[in-house]
Amino acid sequence: MVKTISYLLIFLNLYSCSAVTSIGAVVGNASTSTRGFSASIDDTVLMTKIITKISGIELKNFTDITVSVSNGHVLLAGNVESQSKRLELVQAVWKTDGVKNVYNEMSLDSSPTFSQRADDLLFETRIKNRL
Repeated sequence: MVKTISYLLIFLNLYSCSAVTSIGAVVGNASTSTRGFSASIDDTVLMTKIITKISGIELKNFTDITVSVSNGHVLLAGNVESQSKRLELVQAVWKTDGVKNVYNEMSLDSSPTFSQRADDLLFETRIKNRL
């Protein structure tokens, strides 16, 4: 567990522009989570693995994809340009160690409206609350 936390802190330090803020947010979120510190860290490590894996997939706009993890359950939301890219993303997530289930809520649309983005955020929040 200590080794995992060390890797997470090193990754956040190298990856983030504001390392202190990012590390503080992860630790703060983990300490206030009802699932406990260890489960929150495990989810953060799993999300890091997933994002690292899917960042290698060529997409028009990677920022249109949202990844949420709770107890090994992964929610993919957002917009992708083709069915083949959507399938590639889902397969990459399933191949990640620690993933128990994948909820694919990605739509095939390259230009989401503001209201669609707001609906996606609301939907994501509802699912997070249920998990």
